[in-house]
Amino acid sequence: MKRIISSAAALGLLSIWVFSAQQACGSPSFQTAKFLDGSEVDSKEIGTRIPLIFVHGVREDASVWGSFLYRFWNPQSDISSHFKPYVFEYQSWASKMQADDPAHDSGIGIALGTFVQQWRTKPTTAPDYGFNANKVVIISHSYGGLVARAMMANTFVNNNQVSLGSDYVSLLITLATPHHGTPAAGAAGTDAAKFFLDLAPGITTDMIWDCYDGNSAFGCSTGISSEADYSKIVAYGAVYSPVPPGASSDPTFDVGGAALCVLDNRYCANDGIVPIGSARFDNANGVRRRQVDTSCNHDNICNGEYNVGGIAIFDQIAADLATVVPPPPPPDTPPSVQTTQATGVTSSSATLNATISSTGSGTIVDARFEYTSGSFPGTVIDSLPVSGSTFSYNLSGLLPNTPYIYHAYAKNSVGLWNQVVNNVNFTTKPPGTFQITATAGANGTITPTDVFTVLPGATQAFTASGNAGYTPDQWLVDGASVQTGGSSYTLQNIQASHSISVTFKADTSQTHTLTLATSNPDHGVSISISPGDLNGNTGGVVPPITLKYNANTTVNLTAVNSVNGTPILKWILDGVDYKPGFFAVSVTMDADHALTAVYGFTYAVTPVAGANGTISPSTAQEIGSGGSITFTATPAVGYVVNQWFLGGSQTPVASGVNNYTVNNVANNTTVTVTFKLIPVATHTLTLNSSPSTGAIVTASPADNNGNNGGVLPQTLTYNENVSITVTAPLSVGNNRFQKWQLDGQDFSTAFSIQINSDSDHTLTAFFGPGPFAVTPVAGINGTISPDTPQLVNNGGSVTFNATGASNHYAVDTWFVNNAPVQVGGNSLTVTNVTNNTVVLVTFASPQISVVPTPTGIAITFTGTLQKAAQPDGPYTDIVGPSPQNISLSGAQGAFSEPRSKMLFQCPRRSNHVVT
Repeated sequence: MKRIISSAAALGLLSIWVFSAQQACGSPSFQTAKFLDGSEVDSKEIGTRIPLIFVHGVREDASVWGSFLYRFWNPQSDISSHFKPYVFEYQSWASKMQADDPAHDSGIGIALGTFVQQWRTKPTTAPDYGFNANKVVIISHSYGGLVARAMMANTFVNNNQVSLGSDYVSLLITLATPHHGTPAAGAAGTDAAKFFLDLAPGITTDMIWDCYDGNSAFGCSTGISSEADYSKIVAYGAVYSPVPPGASSDPTFDVGGAALCVLDNRYCANDGIVPIGSARFDNANGVRRRQVDTSCNHDNICNGEYNVGGIAIFDQIAADLATVVPPPPPPDTPPSVQTTQATGVTSSSATLNATISSTGSGTIVDARFEYTSGSFPGTVIDSLPVSGSTFSYNLSGLLPNTPYIYHAYAKNSVGLWNQVVNNVNFTTKPPGTFQITATAGANGTITPTDVFTVLPGATQAFTASGNAGYTPDQWLVDGASVQTGGSSYTLQNIQASHSISVTFKADTSQTHTLTLATSNPDHGVSISISPGDLNGNTGGVVPPITLKYNANTTVNLTAVNSVNGTPILKWILDGVDYKPGFFAVSVTMDADHALTAVYGFTYAVTPVAGANGTISPSTAQEIGSGGSITFTATPAVGYVVNQWFLGGSQTPVASGVNNYTVNNVANNTTVTVTFKLIPVATHTLTLNSSPSTGAIVTASPADNNGNNGGVLPQTLTYNENVSITVTAPLSVGNNRFQKWQLDGQDFSTAFSIQINSDSDHTLTAFFGPGPFAVTPVAGINGTISPDTPQLVNNGGSVTFNATGASNHYAVDTWFVNNAPVQVGGNSLTVTNVTNNTVVLVTFASPQISVVPTPTGIAITFTGTLQKAAQPDGPYTDIVGPSPQNISLSGAQGAFSEPRSKMLFQCPRRSNHVVT
């Protein structure tokens, strides 16, 4: 973006500029503000001062803040005595973005919030210059204001406490920020829209008009509508009048501002890109608003040379900053100390922590803890070092599984200790235990079961019992077979967590019983049986009889076709209809069974489907007396099953199910199903992380319960087919984001992704060490590509290609961390990267020598050798190692190594020519 700078400001910028330690095309960066020569604008510790963070807009970098830094820090001003400057950079050009760059305000805001969270606890000394746990003030330009607002609206974890980003911010000053977006972002093809060329699509979407004035002609965005802490926002806006022809101006703003006016006359008051109502954040309750007095385009406002209400922008912003500067404490004021939760608690140790919220009227000269496992007074730990606003102590020698209580004190240089203490409790952990998980396979049980804990060195016995017809087969510990068969197994001297399971198989050594009966009539029916049972029974007249067979014997049974005119209706095996209407059946004795021959008549059950659906079967079904029939309803698109009715009754017998069973049929009847419009389908999105604690993600839009993420794990519910953007933090503790897995499968390495709620999903964010830099180095006489350090995730790989200089050099040797790994070859792939690595490739000139022989020549070469009958080819490869004896049959021969050629006369001549 072109900037217009007055001569006075330009003179100052000749010797001062903001310097970024990282390229703008890299991941978001954060550091103290610097002058052109690399020295910090402010090299003093922050102390009790307030961190002041500058956040630029799109198509810009940190250099846009040169005028501000020059005005407030050269020479030192009242601002410099109360604020320390830092700069945040990110990339917005789509053509320059890397794969892991966040491409929308929420993702960039999370990166900013992550830096703020990290710098709150960094050392206050060089080179970190941590914040000393102070809240921050942000000055932002253009899209940078949306980034800051997104940071304030997101949640972050600090010492296991979840906080809004706005909890870290005391003031946000926005300069020409499109709080309501700009119609130019949604008006493709207009002159104003040219400003958005080559921006990441997500960034452009963030700036679509939010329709706060009722105009929906340019689309609407929900991504910038958070109302978090509007009272902390001071919004500056400007109106730009194009300058006369020939004067210094930026054509983008000339044509852009006019194009917005053409789109709708409500937007004629603009700075060339952003309407004044959007920059001032109109209709947002609590926001303080400032407007530049004279004509000022979208970039001019950053130069600070214009007035707001007759006051220079610099001075007005200084006045806004002064509203968050705390008044000095009165003399003889004691410090304030907050005892915080103990960390790293084990069975014998813990880290005690405290924060100094105010030093009172002096500096801190002494700090201490007092602790006890009973009541105070307790043991005092004196003269502790203070780092910034915190101090801690690693306390050891504690008793396991014991409650403790402690509090903190601090003394300032006027000799005053804090007058108020707060007590913090913690309990040491019990001695170490191990977890045992016991499970049983199908057809049996294990005792004890489920998950339980044991002490080190313990012994644990297990017993297994198979279901009827089954016996234990394999015992497995941690997935490996340790015993075949047996009803018990014992884990001895347990020194780790284990899983134990047992499988079962059919027991062919057992016998099973077959209980035979009839129904309607329940006795007097003749049934023949083959083979006979172990007692020689082959059937006969049944009342109920019991037969005994070896396991897995197949038994054939034949009943009479009718009894006193009543036909056989069906067989029932173990309570379930088995063979309808067949008088002969067979049963496999794989368990105890009960078989009943049922006699009776059939009745018609007629199905009826209401509007907007069908029923199957769709024709009348003949069902035996006392029998049952299941019908299936299929709704039309957009409908679901409503209710089922039986006979002419108006009382439903079932609701909301697709299947209905008519039981105990005793007469002709009808079954009717009705349908209703389908309710909105919903699906769950389960969010996890690995490691399992500390990660905070955001989901946009919020789910049906208003939940937009937070500390993992989270379960969100969405309507079907909603597109959801899920964003993970760039890092959690010392681990960086690595990848997403969707439903257990690798899905993406971008930390901000989109998924669709087309079914229930589980999404897991993985964090780990890295990425690591793989640095390529080319020796003389060649090049390597890529030729810049490559960032590779833990366990990843990267491929390099090498090219010798001109046609006279070839790849010699590849080295990885000074160790040779490959001779020759134009490419090398470095796999399983687990630390920073250096890849070196060397080059050598090819060599070829020739000695005549009686039948040809003896040739020694390096590289690839080819031969042909003529110097201009065609050439064929000579296969095999060097040296080789080559026979020449023609008048001459030609040989080619890829970067040199030699011509030879026929061997029968007295001389040989080599060129």
